[in-house]
Amino acid sequence: MPSPHTPIRRKLMTMILLTSGAVLLLTSASFVAHEFLTFRYSTMRSLSTLGQVIATNSTAALAFDNAKDAAEILTALRAEPHVVSAGLYNSAGQLFATYPQASGAAGSRKDPAPMVIVSKAISSSAFNR
Repeated sequence: MPSPHTPIRRKLMTMILLTSGAVLLLTSASFVAHEFLTFRYSTMRSLSTLGQVIATNSTAALAFDNAKDAAEILTALRAEPHVVSAGLYNSAGQLFATYPQASGAAGSRKDPAPMVIVSKAISSSAFNR
């Protein structure tokens, strides 16, 4: 604790240092909070777009009941390291194709907060009815 005989210059420098440190701490905390909140949102938006692209590309494979082509479309997800597993379902709700191919490897990695994105594949013939 400063003694009563401490020069005013030292007291002012101490107060300025403490104020600057508090401002720096609050600014850093707000940047970390902002990054934490926007990272999850941007990841969700990116995965949602990826899901829509896969859904659009898989409409022909689903329409012609071609599981081999559907599995090949899903292998494009290798380019995205954050995608652990994916699946395509037919119109009856049955699993049609999976990524990765080995059923035991799907979802084997434990994520603290997994994100599940669902996109519907709608063929152009669905609009012609």
